[in-house]
This record gives sequence, structure tokens and C-alpha cells, in this order.
Amino acid sequence: MTEAVNISAHTQRMGFVAFCPDSTHVIDLPIGLCPIGLMTWNNMRALDFLQSLEDVDPERLGCTGGSGGGQQALYLAALDSRVKAIVPAVLVSWFRRILFVSEQTHCFCNHAPGIARLTDEPELAGLFAPRPALFICATGDWTRDFPKEEFPEIKHICQLVGGEVSCVQFDKPHNYDRDSREQMYA
Repeated sequence: MTEAVNISAHTQRMGFVAFCPDSTHVIDLPIGLCPIGLMTWNNMRALDFLQSLEDVDPERLGCTGGSGGGQQALYLAALDSRVKAIVPAVLVSWFRRILFVSEQTHCFCNHAPGIARLTDEPELAGLFAPRPALFICATGDWTRDFPKEEFPEIKHICQLVGGEVSCVQFDKPHNYDRDSREQMYA
């Protein structure tokens, strides 16, 4: 069972309606779309679909994802106010850390071209404030320093507008396992 299917199955058993799109990892499209732009557009259309369902409360839409899915959740929540709560897991970090530094350098597929010249992850994360957010990170990947480096900046930005934001870190490798998801379910 894939991670997305696992999360979907668990959330559905808990009474939630879940929609778990897969990542679209393509080279920049000739029509000028980058992968994260396409994924964000697709995720916005997923919100349209969820809102069209009779048994979905449009005021209670949340978004979560692990790794690249966490990045997708961040972009979606930053750009679409219909997302009322967000739980990005094991990805949010300064661009320089996830794109250029470590042995776990992330692919460019989840990042908008040129955005690092204008802003960085903490500022993007602040765009969804004052809506509640929980950041999940791990000691065994590039998010290991998140609680003491990036998170204070995000917390400061969110508190400026009365936002609720928290962070939990697990002593584990890069993953969005059951222990991590239990925090999201709460």
C-alpha cells in the first residue's frame, strides 16, 4: 500500500473525506508550466471537487502531505484560502538547505523557478496564517534543524496575525509514518 493510499484509508476510517493526488514529476512543460505549478493547479481542482460533494463541509478542508507532498500542501495552503488547516511533513526548510547543501538534496520538481530570489519557505509558510498549522520534521533528514532555525521565523510571522502554529520532531529518518501521522490526526 502506498503512503498516500495508507493516509487516505486511515483518514476515511476516521470519518474524513480524503482525496490523495499523486505527484506529477515531469520536466518543465513546453507550454511554460513547472511541475509544482501543475501540481498546485491540480490540487486546487481537487478542492473544487471536494467542495462539490454534498457531504463535505467546505469550511473544514485541510491539507497534509509528506516530503514532496508536504511541499504541495504548503503551496496549496499559501495560495488557496479554502484550506483551513495544514500539516506539511518532512520537507519545509530553507531552499538552500533542500536544494543545494546536503547529501539528501531534493529534486527541483517541487520548487517554483526563480522563487528563491524573492522569498523563502518561512515566508511562504506565513502566507496561510492565521489558519492553524502543524509542521512535522525528522532528525534523520534536512528538517533536523527546523525546530530551532526555520520554525521560529515561521512562528513569528504567524503570531503577527494571530496564527496558531506548532512543530513536532521525530527521531527518525525521512518519512511520514504512523507516529508522524498520529500527530496530524489529532
